[in-house]
Amino acid sequence: MADIDMTTPEGRRQWTQQCAGYFEEHMADYKPTDPVDAVCHDASKKAWQWAKDAGLHPHISEDGEYEYKVQQGLRSAHWGREDSAATLILMHPVLYGLRDIKRLLGVVIVLLVVIAWRVWS
Repeated sequence: MADIDMTTPEGRRQWTQQCAGYFEEHMADYKPTDPVDAVCHDASKKAWQWAKDAGLHPHISEDGEYEYKVQQGLRSAHWGREDSAATLILMHPVLYGLRDIKRLLGVVIVLLVVIAWRVWS
């Protein structure tokens, strides 16, 4: 990051904008290797983008600080969009995984019953 004078409001504003840009760059570059991490990362990116598109993220004030408008706070509290969307996106593949495990468990139980029947008969 560039050398910025943090003692002035303009310097703080520039620094905050650079930090936000740095975060967005590195968030786009991050590639998780584990499938679970990949699902969580995708859900987080989608929820973050939805909240950004809805205008729920703070803006940078004249003092260079992040600041929410009253309307943003009311909408964010009412919708709870970022957290609830991430939760639902994460639940979907988990529920499919549980369904597959349930099917596998049924097959294993049937095999154990057949093996037990063969051994005792």
